[in-house]
Amino acid sequence: MNNNLKKKLALQRKWREQKISIPRIKRWRIGLTVITMMIVIISTSIAVTIAYEGYVLARSGVTATATTTEAVREATATPFPVASPTFAPISMTVCTGNLHVRYTPNGNVRGYLKEGELVVLKLDAQGNPVTQKQNNEKWILVSTPVEGWANTKFLCK
Repeated sequence: MNNNLKKKLALQRKWREQKISIPRIKRWRIGLTVITMMIVIISTSIAVTIAYEGYVLARSGVTATATTTEAVREATATPFPVASPTFAPISMTVCTGNLHVRYTPNGNVRGYLKEGELVVLKLDAQGNPVTQKQNNEKWILVSTPVEGWANTKFLCK
């Protein structure tokens, strides 16, 4: 074998067997990078936690400016939502001509409904239609299709 080739092979063998050592400055930079990454990860997780708690508070109705004791008081005031009774909607039909739906009983006209249209009545807490008597006429509160007061003599079941 050629002398030059032997030297080249010896250098390559030495290079392969050599332990890779990281210089002191590079180790310091790697350590600093690891610490920086840890700080970024911790800061991000704290920010996400704070944002999520704000979202939960917003969904529960507690304002972000409420103090901790106010939030606890609101949260413990009604631990479980109280179910309000639900009533089946009561509907009626417009019987004759055009029905004038008004802002107040016997007040200004808010909208018109044609004969045969279906209306849904607004119910009170006991599940009864909201009514009012005025000038010997009975008025009933309609919720849809136009919200307002309607004279009962123009409605039928």
